[in-house]
Amino acid sequence: MIEYEPFKQCLMDFGADVDLMAKDLSRYLDDIGIENATGAGPKRTTALERVMNRAIAQIIFAGRDRLTTGDIYYSIMHETASHAHYFFLKYGVTKSKFIDFWSKNYKGQTASTMSESDTDGILEEHTTNLTKLAKDGKLEPMVGRDHEVDEIVNVMAKKFKNNVLLVGEPGVGKPQLLKDSLSSYMKTKSLTF
Repeated sequence: MIEYEPFKQCLMDFGADVDLMAKDLSRYLDDIGIENATGAGPKRTTALERVMNRAIAQIIFAGRDRLTTGDIYYSIMHETASHAHYFFLKYGVTKSKFIDFWSKNYKGQTASTMSESDTDGILEEHTTNLTKLAKDGKLEPMVGRDHEVDEIVNVMAKKFKNNVLLVGEPGVGKPQLLKDSLSSYMKTKSLTF
């Protein structure tokens, strides 16, 4: 979080020595034996879950629809027994003073300032474009589920109440039904009812 450039700049403007904080934090992580492995993300712990739940509750109660770095910081500062809380306090970043400063001075990127290519890049990085795969004929066909596929395509083609909910035991092929429905629709492009 302290390496995220807009938040880092806000911390520096507040008067915190971010470089020293980062070195101190790295030294602490090295001492306890946590390696900075490529591709390794944070593990889900109860403390992390509390931090994220508190941050999400904060935006819901504030009537906002975006989670900001300040929400996460504020939530971390409620975890008084955490090392993150300790490091922020050690470098003089107290909750009450910093939140006030942050609300007046933070210049992070908002969703409205992101370009279309930025959002497309994020989607490509974290999702699979099934429509493109279906157009290219790269989705595997499903055998023996034509009735279910036709039902899904018909429901999705309706003008109103066109949401499909696939319910079933694990391993019965719900994602494959969706992929096959998409392939079927892309092949015909015209539906008869």
